[in-house]
Amino acid sequence: IMEDGDKNHLDNEEADRWNVIKRGEITTQIKTRSKVQGKESVRPTVINSQIIKQYIKDYNKEHKIFDKDDMFIWDLTHLSLSYLNIIDITNLKGMEKQNKLQLDNNIIYKIQNIEHLVNLEWLDLSLGLDTLVKLTDLSLYSNHIEQMSGLDKLLELNILSLGKNRIKSYDQVVTYLRDIPNKLEVLTLEGNPCTEKDNKEDYSFYVIAYLNNLKYLDYHLIKQEDRDLAIEKHREDIDEREKIKDAEKNVIETPTMTKENKQLYEEAHVYCTVNIFQHILQIDENNDKLKVLPNYQDIMQRTEEDIKDMTSNFQQKMLELHKNKKSTIEYCIEVMKGAERDSEKKSIQILNEFKQLFDQEVKSINFDNASDKELDTFQAKMFKEIDSLEEKLMTVEMRLVEILSVAVGDFNSKVDAINAEMNKLNSEYSKEVVELDKKFSVEIRDHAYKLHEEFMREADGNAEKWENDIELTNLLYEKEVMTQIIDLARDFQEQKILEKEGEIRAAIKSDWLATRESIDNEQHDRNRNIILEILRMKEEKKKEVSTMVIKAKERY
Repeated sequence: IMEDGDKNHLDNEEADRWNVIKRGEITTQIKTRSKVQGKESVRPTVINSQIIKQYIKDYNKEHKIFDKDDMFIWDLTHLSLSYLNIIDITNLKGMEKQNKLQLDNNIIYKIQNIEHLVNLEWLDLSLGLDTLVKLTDLSLYSNHIEQMSGLDKLLELNILSLGKNRIKSYDQVVTYLRDIPNKLEVLTLEGNPCTEKDNKEDYSFYVIAYLNNLKYLDYHLIKQEDRDLAIEKHREDIDEREKIKDAEKNVIETPTMTKENKQLYEEAHVYCTVNIFQHILQIDENNDKLKVLPNYQDIMQRTEEDIKDMTSNFQQKMLELHKNKKSTIEYCIEVMKGAERDSEKKSIQILNEFKQLFDQEVKSINFDNASDKELDTFQAKMFKEIDSLEEKLMTVEMRLVEILSVAVGDFNSKVDAINAEMNKLNSEYSKEVVELDKKFSVEIRDHAYKLHEEFMREADGNAEKWENDIELTNLLYEKEVMTQIIDLARDFQEQKILEKEGEIRAAIKSDWLATRESIDNEQHDRNRNIILEILRMKEEKKKEVSTMVIKAKERY
């Protein structure tokens, strides 16, 4: 099966044939895009209600269902139309309940008209899968595939069959599958040239080493000992690739920034907005398809400059607010430390007064000659003074807790107000960037539509003008598909901009919660330690008095 745009994946003979077909399409604008030119014995068909109803009858007969032949086709959750020479995917509108669709062994020229089947979980097909994000099981068995691509959006992909194709390099397949997000556990490559040219063990160890989540390869369960051996065998290369991958992550142009400035931007949670538009476009696959438009760079650069100016203004305001917040926190901490110092001075004064009283009372009694009554009176008086000391110290501590609570409350209010202002700025900035991105999308669309009209006017009589730029021709050929690409790019970019807004909001909240928790914990620990110290001192002083009295009584 030959996918539009996969010319580079074909050998020279097939590429020449592909060019002939494309020139024929451009000059004649035929509506029926047959892949079977020169094969008159093949009669191409399309999906229609008659074929679907026949499938229902055959399915019911096979499964002994006797009262469902007249069911509505839009209630179908499964459809298998193999070996019917289907050339176009059409007439599936209204069948959104489909979760299993089988269209293998047909002559489908191009995948289309299934974007609305968002509930698909199982598809047996060979082309364009970007919108089928729920797919878990994909069979591309027995086709002419030479290289892997187009599976980037299949985040739930669990089972992939690539057996009996024309894949010459399992390294390309493994590298591709390793670098895209998925849940792949079952892979079949058996029957490709790449699995036959090398030693079976070398091939399997390579695949197992780089696809860590695989549980089955070519229908065989992967044993843990085999996985360990495979990883060990390729350890050096795995480590080297990881180093290269990490290095590539950092190869993004950013303005020259000192280490101190970078830290400030990170603390203010705006470092993620540096070159925000460029970063988003770099990871937008649909935007990559639009880069072939002649005026794309001019439109993009104008938008990027506008967003840079807006971003710079946003960053400076956020940095100023962060500076105010930092000053507020430092001031509040200093106020609290001051209150603690005042409290400590009062406690020391109370302790000194008690020490003077204690020394006077000890000097006032002759422990060598004192009677038991005098000693008991001394002990009772000192116990009372010690209890009074505890009460005075606890009162000082409780008063400090009240002062700190008021200070922290005032402190929280001030920082909450600053955070609210930062979140407001963040939200406004995000909305403004989204509006500029929408403007960018509109300009790209207008430019593309104008080119499409020009292309349609000149395709019959001036085909050579367009043949030199196949990628542009592919983009302009179907206006509906081109519009979808532009819309998907716009939606992706808006999503990423809003994700940045959420990231900044979450960072502001997380940072503040961590700071507040640290202060609360510090105060809690300080208060707890002070109270324990007072109680410990009380017990020690009473024990000291009791020991003095007991020793005096023992002298008799």
